[in-house]
Amino acid sequence: MKAITFFSLLSAALIISSCSKDDSKDDNTEVPTPKVKSVFPSNGSSNIAKDSKVYVLYDTNIKQYYSTKNVTVNGKNANVKISGDTLFIEVSIAANSEYVIVVPDGMIYNSEAASDNKIFAEGLTFSFTSFVKEAVVGKISETAINSSNENVQKVYKFLYDNYGKKIISGSMANVSVQQDEALLVKTATGKTPVMQTIDYIHLQYSWGKEQYKDISSFKTHWQNGGLIAASWHMMCPATESDIITENWQYEDFDAKAALTSGTWQKDFFDKMLSDCAERLKLFKNENIVVIWRPLHEAAGNNGNYNQYGWFWWGKSGAETYKSLWKYMFDYFKSQGLDNLIWVWNSQYSAQTPVDNDWYPGDEYVDIIATDIYERSTKDCVEVFNLLTENWPNKMITLSENGSISNISDIFNAGGTFSYFMPWYTHNLTNLNNSKHANTSWWQDAANCDKVLFLEDMKGW
Repeated sequence: MKAITFFSLLSAALIISSCSKDDSKDDNTEVPTPKVKSVFPSNGSSNIAKDSKVYVLYDTNIKQYYSTKNVTVNGKNANVKISGDTLFIEVSIAANSEYVIVVPDGMIYNSEAASDNKIFAEGLTFSFTSFVKEAVVGKISETAINSSNENVQKVYKFLYDNYGKKIISGSMANVSVQQDEALLVKTATGKTPVMQTIDYIHLQYSWGKEQYKDISSFKTHWQNGGLIAASWHMMCPATESDIITENWQYEDFDAKAALTSGTWQKDFFDKMLSDCAERLKLFKNENIVVIWRPLHEAAGNNGNYNQYGWFWWGKSGAETYKSLWKYMFDYFKSQGLDNLIWVWNSQYSAQTPVDNDWYPGDEYVDIIATDIYERSTKDCVEVFNLLTENWPNKMITLSENGSISNISDIFNAGGTFSYFMPWYTHNLTNLNNSKHANTSWWQDAANCDKVLFLEDMKGW
């Protein structure tokens, strides 16, 4: 008797409990209205990459009410998918376009609500702008200036084939021919930068000449599928008497005089070119291609281009600068240096963003470069787009960078530079202490499938 009474009471309790739960669901007293926690892209944002997912995140699990109401993108119905608390919206993001997303009232409801008494979320509208600009690959030259050199054309084609699809990692030597920072990157990420770069800044000094003779480590790097690049801070004397004392710098040397026969400046300039040619021939003799970026940042000085730049090769103006470039080009050609890919460094500035007047000409340049420091993703993409618009027949690259946004963000937002190369920090022993690209920056690059490292390369 007790057992029957117990189970009867238990059953009654379960019935009452069940009825109470159903009643609660029917009147939705415990089912909240779904509220939007966030949207991506956020309202009014820009620099949105073409592969970005567009979604609305709610504070509870949701369902879509199938009716005549639909999410629209720029006024047209869009496909959607719901996963838990997130509404994903299919958007095909094109270059430099604005998008307005509308989720209407009466479409999204709390998935826990009773089927006959839905709790709908309020509608919302948000917009964003893409800043994607595809590389104009179809217009870009498919051959290098020195295309008769088989290895040059092979490297150039590799750059061409990857342009707009992948970005090539690069590192700067601690001035001379060594790989200090590249090894720090390897230690921090497990990956080695593809492109390793030399600065011939010490070449003219009596104590510096030996630094550039042993290229064995770079030869091994090339054989492993790596790339070699070089630039040159050309240190010069301000006066003739400074030649003996080697009191040199890269600001006060007369560029016009360097091109004028009979001057000590021309004698010194010719000696510099001869010494540099001899070092570049070390690579030529090993059939190694050098991605060569001389006379960089010529326009300089915040767009005050008609007056002077911050390096001596730009201080006499655009016409003298172009003559210097062509003089070097012709001299190296006469020395048989057909193993060079020529990179011209534009110097973007906020005041005067385009320095076309300083451009030597298509027949003297393979690649257009820019140097960017301490800038956001948006800034970097704007520079890329600007240079692409002005030189649509040339690949655009990031020849120097430091303290910029993560390279994955820049590339995915449309800054599809050919390669990047953080500047070095003198005598760096811990990548965390880098002034330009620390451990976390490099780890982001290593984890991005758009960035190529040496481990992704095949031998030349």
